[in-house]
Amino acid sequence: MDLSYLESLLSEKKIIAIGECGFDFFTPEFKATTTEQEIVFKEQLRLAQKYGVPLLLHLRKSIEKIFSYSGELKKLPSVIFHSFPGTFREAESLKKHGINAFFSFGKPILNGKKSAIECVRKLPLQNLLFETDAPYQTLKGEKETLPGDIKTVYQRACELRKISLEEMTESILENFMRAYFQS
Repeated sequence: MDLSYLESLLSEKKIIAIGECGFDFFTPEFKATTTEQEIVFKEQLRLAQKYGVPLLLHLRKSIEKIFSYSGELKKLPSVIFHSFPGTFREAESLKKHGINAFFSFGKPILNGKKSAIECVRKLPLQNLLFETDAPYQTLKGEKETLPGDIKTVYQRACELRKISLEEMTESILENFMRAYFQS
């Protein structure tokens, strides 16, 4: 494994965060690479700590794995959970572990994913972010997700929170700035 290029980008301040990184156990083939995923993740985590940059996490069928790293994650300026796959209780637990966590949601809130909807409703507004994950995370019948679909994600989030689009966009912009530029 050679992470020297990543480290050179960090040392030259050409990037402001590391990610997506984490664990993907979605298929048996991915699960079979757990050891390799762990080695790479530990190195990316080490670099994020060394350079004081946020970490953007990808976790598929592996949310429980990240709890073993909570002591290390809380040393980072922020941790962004891309398309957060967990429950409200897990999100709250991550925050209670001292992690400066931001939880991002996309089309699963449109597809009726109960855990994502509950998180958007109940998590403090200052911990939320939104995304499309274009071209992925499609709705039924769609071939791909387009970047412009973020408008629909925001509209649904506003309905769930019972707040205006203006209030939501202002809050999410503030969250984005805190997540990526506070270090």
